[in-house]
Amino acid sequence: MTLSRRAALLIVPVLLAGYLLVALAVYYVERSSIEHLEQSRLNNQLTELRSTFSVYASFADSYLFAISESEALHRFLQEADDRYRKRALGGRLEDAFGNLTGSRSGYISFALIEPNGQPEFFFASSDNPFRDISAQELEVAQHAFTTRTLSGIRLVQLDSGASLLIQNRLLDKRTQAAPLPNHLQQSVAVQVAVELTTFDAQVERMEEIYGARIEYSHSAWTNREGLGGDIRLLPDLYLRLQPDPGFMTGQLRSMQHSLSIGALLVCAVCTALLMWLIRHYITQPVQTLERQLNEVMHGMRDRIVYTGQDEIGRLARQFQQLYSQLDDAYRRSRQLAEQDSLTGLPNRNRFYELAVRELKLAAERQLPVGLLYIDLDHFKFVNDKYGHSVGDSLLKSFSHRASALIQHECNRAPQCGQAVLARLAGDEFAVLLHGYREAGQPEHLANRLLSLVREGYQFELGSYPVTLSIGIACCPEDGHNITQLISNADTAMYQAKHAGKNRVAFYSQELARKARRELEIEHQLKVIDFDRELYLTYMPILDAKGRIDGCEALLRWESPSLGRVGPDSFIPIAERTGLYGLIDRWVVQQSFADLPRLRQLLGEGITLSINLSSAELTVPDFDLYIQEQLTFAGIAADSIEVEMTETFGVESTVQRHHMLSRLRALGLQIAIDDFGTGYTSMMQMVEYPVDKVKLDRSFIERLIEPGNQRLLAPIISLCHARGLRVTAEGVETEFQAQRLVAAGCDCLQGYLYGRPMRLEELESWVDERAALNSDAGQLMK
Repeated sequence: MTLSRRAALLIVPVLLAGYLLVALAVYYVERSSIEHLEQSRLNNQLTELRSTFSVYASFADSYLFAISESEALHRFLQEADDRYRKRALGGRLEDAFGNLTGSRSGYISFALIEPNGQPEFFFASSDNPFRDISAQELEVAQHAFTTRTLSGIRLVQLDSGASLLIQNRLLDKRTQAAPLPNHLQQSVAVQVAVELTTFDAQVERMEEIYGARIEYSHSAWTNREGLGGDIRLLPDLYLRLQPDPGFMTGQLRSMQHSLSIGALLVCAVCTALLMWLIRHYITQPVQTLERQLNEVMHGMRDRIVYTGQDEIGRLARQFQQLYSQLDDAYRRSRQLAEQDSLTGLPNRNRFYELAVRELKLAAERQLPVGLLYIDLDHFKFVNDKYGHSVGDSLLKSFSHRASALIQHECNRAPQCGQAVLARLAGDEFAVLLHGYREAGQPEHLANRLLSLVREGYQFELGSYPVTLSIGIACCPEDGHNITQLISNADTAMYQAKHAGKNRVAFYSQELARKARRELEIEHQLKVIDFDRELYLTYMPILDAKGRIDGCEALLRWESPSLGRVGPDSFIPIAERTGLYGLIDRWVVQQSFADLPRLRQLLGEGITLSINLSSAELTVPDFDLYIQEQLTFAGIAADSIEVEMTETFGVESTVQRHHMLSRLRALGLQIAIDDFGTGYTSMMQMVEYPVDKVKLDRSFIERLIEPGNQRLLAPIISLCHARGLRVTAEGVETEFQAQRLVAAGCDCLQGYLYGRPMRLEELESWVDERAALNSDAGQLMK
C-alpha cells in the first residue's frame, strides 16, 4: 500500500467526521436561533394578547368610574319612588351608559345589584336584545358583598365559551361613596361587564397556530420547559401557553434535510479533491514532519528537527518558532485567566470550572458538596478610611491565612474531604468543599474561618474591624448546579449579615421565603400610599426623676397586601432602593403636625425625637428642607431631636460631618441611636457633633451583668464630661432603672414606662399616669 493511499485512509475519515460535526454544530446553532425566534414570536403574541386585555380592562374601569360618578346614577340611587326611578331615572341611566359606550360593538352591560344578589337595574348593549344578566355576573357581585371587597375585577367564562370581564364597585346608596363595613346592607354593587370578543379571537388564533389550548392559572409559571410562555392578566390570574411538541419538530425538519444533503455534497467534493492532492503532493518528508510535530505536541520531544532546505524544512522551522511563542503566550494567558492577580487564588471563571467538574463527580459517586460564600464585613470602611493599599494588603493576608487554615482542616483526616478557595470579586470569597463524609464538615470549616476574625482582623499593618459573614449551601439539598449553589449560598450570607454579621447561616426554604418577602416589600414600597398605610407611634422618654422629658416618633406600616411590616424589614430595603427620602420626609411632616397635640398631652417643654436614615446626611439640601418644615409648622428647632444610628459613625465622611454641623446650626439636637451595636469606639463617638448618646438595649443588658456593672458609670461619666446627655433604651425592669439612675443616666425609655402608642392611646396613657400619680399623692397624705 502506497504512502499516498495510507494518508488518504487516515485523513478522509477525519475530514468526513469534521464535516459531519460542523453540520451538526450548524444545526444546533440554527436550531437554537429558530427556537429563540419562535419563542420571541410567541412572547410578542402573548404581549399583544395582554395589551388587548389591558384595553378591555381600562375600558371597563373607565366606564365603571364614569357611571359611578354620574349624576344619573346618583339620582337613581337617591330616588325613593320605585316606579319613577325605574321608568324615568332608569331611562336616564340607560342614556348615560349608552352615551359612554357609544358605538362600541359586542356585549357591554351595566348593572346595579342588591346585597341579596338581586339585580335592581340592568342594561346591556348587545346584539341580542333579550339577553339577561348572567349567573356569573350575579355571582361576582354576591362574592363582593360576602368578602366585603369594595372594588375588584374578574375574568369568567360564559357557557357559550366567551370570556367576560366583570368589574365591581360597592357604593353606599346615600353617599355614593365606598360603604363602611357595617353599612353593606345600605349599599349596592355597581357592575360593568364587557365581552372580550377581540381577546377571544386572538386566543383562538394562537391555539390554532400552536396546536395547544391556552390555560388560566392563579400563579406564575415557574417550571416551564421548552417553548412556551405566560402573561399576567390580573393580580391573581395568569394565562399560559405551551405549544404542541410537534410544532417545533415541523419547523426543524426542513433544516435537517438541507444540512444533511449539503454536508454530504461538500464532503464528497472535498474528498475527491483531497485524494487528488494526496496522490500528487504527499511525500515522505511530510510524513516525517507530521511525526515530529505530533511528538512535540505530545511532549515527546522539545523541538522539530528537520535538516532539509526545501519548503517543508522552512515550514518546520517557522512552525517551531511559532509553536514556542504560542506555548509561552498560552501558559501566561491561562494563568491570568484562571488566577486572581491580587491574591493568587483561583478567580470566578476557574472556580466555576472546578465546581462543575466536582459536582459532576460528586453526583456520580453520590457524595455531598458544600459551598461556603464568604463576605468581609466592613471592608469598605477599611478601604475608605485607610486607603486601597491597606485594603489590598488585608485581602492578600486573609487569602493566605484562609488557604493555610483550609488546607490544614482538610488534611486532618480522609473523611474531611478537599476544598478549593477562590476570590469571586472584591471582598467576596467562596470555598467549594467536596469528598467529605462528615455531615458537619462545612459548618466546622466555616466556624474555623470565623476564628480568624473573631476579634477583628489583625496582621502586620494593624488591627481592623473586619469580620466574616458566611453563607452555606449544600448539594443536592440546596441545588444541583453551581449557579444554584452560588445564588443560595449568597442568600444565606446576606441572612448572616442581617442577623448581626460575624456568623454562619445555612440556606433554607425559610431564607428563600424571606428573599421573596423582601421582593414583595420592595414592590409595595414603590406603590405605597403614605397617608393610608403609614402611621406614627410615640414612645415616652422620662428623666431620672420620673418626669416626662419627651417622646420618640416611631414609624409603622400597615400594608393592605402584606399586613403589618416592621421597620427592621422595610427601612433597609427603602434605603437600598432610594425610597428612604420620601419616607423620611413623610415622617418629618407628620410628626411636626402631631407636635402641638403631643405638647398638650405630655407638656410644652417636651423634646420630639425623630429617627432618620443616616443616608440623609449625604443629601445636599436636607438641612434646607428641615428648616422649611420647621418654619411651616411654626416649631422651634431646639424642641426637635434627630436620631442617627451608630453605624453612621463607622461609615462617616466629611460630607456627613458637615451636614450634622449644619443641622446643629439650625438649633436641632442630634442624638446617636443604638450605641453599643457597632464597631465605633466611645472616644470616636463623643468627638462627633452630637448632643446625646442613646445606649442600645442589648448594650445595657451586657453592662448590667454582674461582671460588667463597674463599666456603666464610667461610660456615662465620659459622655457627661463631653457635654453629652445619655438616654437608656429598652428599660423593662425596675432593677435596670435603678442601676441606670444610680450610674448617672439622664433619661430612660422602655416598656417599663410605656410602649409605642398612637395619639389616642397616648392620651389614655397620660390619663392613667395622672390617676396613678394622684393615688400615690393621696397615699402619701
